Amino acid sequence: MIIVPDDDLKRLERRFGRGVRQMGSWNSDGVFSYSCVPIVAVEQAAESLNDPIVAKAVFRLKQAPERTKLFIELIQSFGPVLIEQIVAAYRERSIELLLHRETSETCGELLLPCNLTQEVARDKRRFSSRR
Repeated sequence: MIIVPDDDLKRLERRFGRGVRQMGSWNSDGVFSYSCVPIVAVEQAAESLNDPIVAKAVFRLKQAPERTKLFIELIQSFGPVLIEQIVAAYRERSIELLLHRETSETCGELLLPCNLTQEVARDKRRFSSRR
């Protein structure tokens, strides 16, 4: 996970637009606000770009004990193309996790009660069958 503090995110947003806020989940404890960008989304984005320079930078990022500064440098170097790919990978991963949770039989790791999760899945199936 890569933690991007709100101040850094605002600077990136001024330069690259609102898309930077969609690279990961937003978190705030009332004092400190930050975005969590999954390293998996960054890896998938690098793979989709098929650029050896990006791949090497992401490899270094994964090895770093403190990832925020390197991540910001990566974004500043490769800009909107990389941001778009991270956003796409993050969305894809989020949908996969949601679908996995909805179809889980054990419901042991769910954030919602089992019966509510099953209702959501049932409603989703009903909605998709109407199309």
